[in-house]
Amino acid sequence: MINEEEPSEDSDVIEFTFIFALIWSLGGCLKPESRKKFEDTLKKISGRVINSPSTMYDLFYDYKDLK
Repeated sequence: MINEEEPSEDSDVIEFTFIFALIWSLGGCLKPESRKKFEDTLKKISGRVINSPSTMYDLFYDYKDLK
């Protein structure tokens, strides 16, 4: 649904919202020791550079600042 040839800010919003939803719909039920493996796999398949001193479970997408 995201136009790869003409990406817009909306595509980033959709993608980051999808990643957040994946983290909590699929990864939220995992045991703490399995969350790291899930997070590493999600980072790899998303193709996004997500640098954070904490885990992706501690992050959220700021719709106001679009980051």
